Amino acid sequence: MNSITERIREALEAKGLKRGDFYRYVDITSQSLRNWEHRKSVPLADTAIKMADFLKVSVKWLITGEEDALTNQAHLLLDLYNQLNNTGKEAAIGALRGLLSTFALTPEQAEIEKEKKSGDISSSEIA
Repeated sequence: MNSITERIREALEAKGLKRGDFYRYVDITSQSLRNWEHRKSVPLADTAIKMADFLKVSVKWLITGEEDALTNQAHLLLDLYNQLNNTGKEAAIGALRGLLSTFALTPEQAEIEKEKKSGDISSSEIA
C-alpha cells in the first residue's frame, strides 16, 4: 500500500467506520484527503496523531505503512490501560502480576514466541 490515503481507507473499511465521522473527529475535509493523495500537501503531526487515534492504528503505520512492533492485543491493552485512573492502573498491574503465577510462559515457550516474532522459526517447526 503506497499512500496515507489508501491506509486511511483500508482502516476505515476494516473497522466499519464512517468517513464523515472520521472527518469530523480529525477536523479535516475530503479536500485535505485529496491533497494528500495527490501529494499537494501532507498532514501535520497533530493531525496524524488524531487520525491514528480515531482509526486505532499506530502513527508509524499510518504514515509509512510499516507495522509496529506491538501486536493488536498489546495496543488494546494499552488503550484500555490508558482509560484507567491512577488507582485503576495500579490495580490492573497487580492483577496482571497475579495472572503470571498461573499463566506465565515457560522459558522454552518464551523462546519459541520470540523466535516466531523475529521470523527465525516457522509454525511448522513447532511440535
